Amino acid sequence: MPLFSTTPHSHPYAPRRNPYPAHLAAAQASKVGRIGRWYLPAMVLVCLGFGISNHLDKQKRVQELMREMEEEQNRMQQTAALMDAFGDRSSLDNVQRAMEIYEGKKDG
Repeated sequence: MPLFSTTPHSHPYAPRRNPYPAHLAAAQASKVGRIGRWYLPAMVLVCLGFGISNHLDKQKRVQELMREMEEEQNRMQQTAALMDAFGDRSSLDNVQRAMEIYEGKKDG
């Protein structure tokens, strides 16, 4: 007998008989059909929700970053205005003007 021989009654490409009875094969096919019919649309909805969530999170982060940059600019402007108002205190006039501004802010 040759080393790589097959049995004479079995051909590798011959159609094989279904081992399940007809009613069981039909029941399994319908269950797989029900699951298969809803699997793809469900996955599309999951992926779509994930994409929308990521997009909205990114937009929110961009808006927060812009707001923080504006607040930082406002703080820098206020700091510069205070430095200009209080001056360098090298002369009596600068100190008196700074005291007037300070008392005006404190009262008002």
